[in-house]
Parts: sequence; structure tokens; C-alpha cells
Amino acid sequence: DISQYCITEYLKNIKSVLDFALTKNPFSEILIGGHSRGGQISLLYSLRDERVTKVLAIMPSSGADLNSKRYIDWKEQGVIISSRDLPNNPNEKREYIVRYSHVEDQLKYDVLSEIPHLKIPKIFVLGEADVMCTPVDIEELYNLAINPKKLVRLPGVEHDYRKRGDCHEINKSIIENLE
Repeated sequence: DISQYCITEYLKNIKSVLDFALTKNPFSEILIGGHSRGGQISLLYSLRDERVTKVLAIMPSSGADLNSKRYIDWKEQGVIISSRDLPNNPNEKREYIVRYSHVEDQLKYDVLSEIPHLKIPKIFVLGEADVMCTPVDIEELYNLAINPKKLVRLPGVEHDYRKRGDCHEINKSIIENLE
């Protein structure tokens, strides 16, 4: 349900999955990682659970620009129609009606002010051609973070790199930087 599409629910879901995984295997290291909003949520979750030992933020979002026309219109109308392509069929789109309460939930979390408190190893990945989560935005998060940290730059890579023919090579590069 689209009402579950909010940071608070995502954080609860990660905890549930991690709690379950730890009943099956007592992992000594736990990496939380994600792309875009998932990258932002990975950082936020890692701040809230001391069991996490590393975090990978691939082109993470750093928050909403509430002064943009998109967010102003969203607040006025109370909803926005979001369209997403489907991973297995990029020509097919699915539309969602997202209530402004999604933004209100997002405002409860400020990754920019919280990131300086994250002490575990962090890897930030930026796509140099990303216009959604721009290199400047990722560098800001990276600069606010304390050591240990690493910044991985992917030349020519856009935000939706999964659409590229070399997605496997990009993911391989990211994985190599985890080691």
C-alpha cells in the first residue's frame, strides 16, 4: 500500500528483517546499503541500530527541497501522482497517488544533521552525471560525515544506472570498494 511508502515504515521494516536474519545466523558484521531514498534510509537506520557495522549509500537522497514548485504544489493539492517504470519492463509505468503526509513523515528525519554522529565505516557512491541526487549533494553528505568514510565517484553514471547496459560492471565496482 502506498501509505507505507514513508521513512518511518522503511526503518521499521529494516529492523524486522534484521531481527529475523539474526535469529537464523549470528552475523558478526552487518552492512546496510541502498540506492537513492534507500541510501538515505540506510544512513538513518545505521544511526539507530548499533548492530550495524558498515553502511553503503549509493547516490543517497539528502532530503526534500520544500521550496521547489513540485513540493509547493504537492502541499497545496495534498497529493502528487508519482510515476515509476518497472525494472523488468522499462516501457511500462505504474502510477501512484502519494499523499503529502509522505513529506511530513520525511521531515521527521534530517540526514544532514544526523550524519556527523555516525561512527561506523561509511561508503558514499556518487554518479557524476546524476541530476537527481547530484554530486554536490553527495559531497555535502560526505563532508559532514566523520571518519571512517570513503567516496566513490562513478564517471558518466546517472541516477538510474540500472537502465544502462553496464549495470553489472557498475555494481561490481561498488562491491570492490566495499573490501
